[in-house]
Amino acid sequence: LMRKYQFTGAEVIGFIRVMRPGSILGEQQGFLSENEEYMWSLGDPDLPPIYPDGDCVVHDEYVDPAELERAKELAARRALENTEAMNRQAAERVAAQKGK
Repeated sequence: LMRKYQFTGAEVIGFIRVMRPGSILGEQQGFLSENEEYMWSLGDPDLPPIYPDGDCVVHDEYVDPAELERAKELAARRALENTEAMNRQAAERVAAQKGK
């Protein structure tokens, strides 16, 4: 929730407690609040990392803006392809269920 939807620690705690009362107790609350910025810095888990080694930390070295833009476009294209593939699979399952 924090990585994908940029929820704050308090929002995650509230959402999870609504879904499963009694969850997130004691030190877990502090952990979520303390690490929300780190989770946000990791980016969307459904998109491939920009750097091939999976490093999400900002580098001190220069990154070519054109290369960065190409990587973002590629990631968005892959995410769209994955979504379309999942939708096709779901449609095939529905069609198979109707055929039974």
